Amino acid sequence: MKKLIAFVFLAVLTVVSYGQSFEGTVTWSSKTDPPDASGRAATGITLKAKGTTIIAVVNGGMMNGMEMWFMDNNKKITRLMRPQKMFAPVPAEAIAANEKATETSPFVKTAETVKILNYNCTKYTGEIKSRGVVTKLTYWTTTEIKDDQKVLEHQPDPFGSPKLPPGVEGVPMKIEAVASIGKVIHEVTEIKSGKFSDDEFKIPADFKEVGK
Repeated sequence: MKKLIAFVFLAVLTVVSYGQSFEGTVTWSSKTDPPDASGRAATGITLKAKGTTIIAVVNGGMMNGMEMWFMDNNKKITRLMRPQKMFAPVPAEAIAANEKATETSPFVKTAETVKILNYNCTKYTGEIKSRGVVTKLTYWTTTEIKDDQKVLEHQPDPFGSPKLPPGVEGVPMKIEAVASIGKVIHEVTEIKSGKFSDDEFKIPADFKEVGK
């Protein structure tokens, strides 16, 4: 279950933009089946978007407070560790290696639709195989939200491709992952526009780079 939770959290998607560039916060909830009794599973994720940068903050569980920064439309991906005042860029080689190790089946658009936060969403299904583990994935996406810069239509996975699986179109609003060890469901619960200062989207000058 821990591996499934970690994978899906890294695959969780940000959503929603108004006009050319959405600035604000998107809140996701997370549930596991069977329920996590150890307290290791995160309860959600908060996504902050400004310009071409997204900051993902994990809420609850063993990864509580972890920040992943996706900058310049995913050209730069960095993990930020605030308590230690450190940051660690994710090497492009690590992302490429994970992509090579992951097999993705064709994703199929279904006729099934559902409303999430008053947005009409279409269901897509498919599966991936990574390091011998097969995970069935379901995406619910909407085309009713504009994201002209394509900043939000991505998967903030630091060790995988940020792109949506081939065949999946629109802005994701819900993700369901099913593997032999259980199920994880993520769903957007709130979208709140708001302004952030430029400094909030800059790595503090006194933080030390590690991992080189």
